[in-house]
Amino acid sequence: TVLRIYEDRISLEEGWLRKGVTDVFIADIRGVEVKQGLWQRMFGLGDLFIGTAAVDGWEDTVRGLPDAMKIRELILAQRRKITGGAPGGRALP
Repeated sequence: TVLRIYEDRISLEEGWLRKGVTDVFIADIRGVEVKQGLWQRMFGLGDLFIGTAAVDGWEDTVRGLPDAMKIRELILAQRRKITGGAPGGRALP
């Protein structure tokens, strides 16, 4: 599993024999959530969930990600840059 965060999108590559790639545009993100169980917190891991308006539920899920909270903050910072910090993805006038 490889998660790449670009200025305008997030790219998730999964698989070795059978490979899949998913891109989510940061401007389309409506929610980013991190869930951590006790053992994950102890080892600095977490499950990252990314939601968009296009999909009911979660668009992408990455389980057992190191420093998941820092990655969440990076995604949210990129989203604020693109959208101007406005809710719903629209820049304020």
